[in-house]
Amino acid sequence: MRSFYTASPTCTVSRACLLTGRIPQRHGLTEQLGGVEGNYGVGLDQNEVLIPQVLKQAPTPYATGCFGKWNIGFAEGSRPTERGFDEFIGNASGNIDYYRHNYREKHDLYRGTEELHREGEYSTDLFADAAIAFIRRKAETEKPWFCYLPFNASHFPSPGNRIEGEPNVWQAPDWALEAAGVAKNTFVFFMSDNGAFRLGCDGLDVGSNEPLRNGGVTCWEGGLRVPAMARCPGKIAPGTIIDAPLWSPDLLIACAELSGAPRPDVILDGKKRCRC
Repeated sequence: MRSFYTASPTCTVSRACLLTGRIPQRHGLTEQLGGVEGNYGVGLDQNEVLIPQVLKQAPTPYATGCFGKWNIGFAEGSRPTERGFDEFIGNASGNIDYYRHNYREKHDLYRGTEELHREGEYSTDLFADAAIAFIRRKAETEKPWFCYLPFNASHFPSPGNRIEGEPNVWQAPDWALEAAGVAKNTFVFFMSDNGAFRLGCDGLDVGSNEPLRNGGVTCWEGGLRVPAMARCPGKIAPGTIIDAPLWSPDLLIACAELSGAPRPDVILDGKKRCRC
């Protein structure tokens, strides 16, 4: 997809738009959640309907799992397993230390609503493995499932998550993860929630949005126009290039159409774009 847009150039708001199918001015979460207090507050209005809740209303209800970065509120009633997800392993905040899983002074890794301690494990691997295990278990039941996998990667390192005296450098193992294949009747969608940051930070601004202008946290093309890929065997031919503008609120519509679930009775900002 050459012209796919996220509905916001900042993580919190982008995720809220994706999960609700609505622009910020409708769902009300218009600013990035900041600090421990912000990330552990209510965040997104608890009356908003999310994709997993839509899929629970399908003729055959979907099993739902979320593995990775949440970042839209973690107060009671706002957590993934309270908003339509059957399973959750991930971090409440915007970003964490990749190995210690802390956000500022707080341990920030959870299974459901309980703290999970897996110190020393690389968070990207931890989330990928949890998602793969979920998919394998659900595939055995032959019932439909939905897996939301918002990686903490590729966040640049945050000085606030470092131990005093530790260098603020990129964190990654020295080997690559090879993804397993998915079933032929599975729709897979990959996107970035915003463009690469161009913050003038020496050594950290390694991403590039060229030839687009600027990057994440701005509303220039470099902040909103993002990489996106879809896989739907038998419906999307391999190598298909789509130039038509698409954006993240379309995903809730797609999920409802594919599952046969009714759409939420609210104004949605996505559209049915294809026959996948």
